[in-house]
Amino acid sequence: MHDLESRLKIKDPIINAEIMVSYNGRPFVYFIDPNVNLAKVTYNPYSNNSWVMPKPE
Repeated sequence: MHDLESRLKIKDPIINAEIMVSYNGRPFVYFIDPNVNLAKVTYNPYSNNSWVMPKPE
């Protein structure tokens, strides 16, 4: 992200996403927490990421 900040000359960017999914015809639910600043999170493909919403029951 630091490279993006330097190239675009943006200080402290805020990136939010409103991504919703529907599981097997159920109502749509958020897949990514829309309140989380994705520019500040750390992605780890080998563990649970707190900004990914849990699967609805």
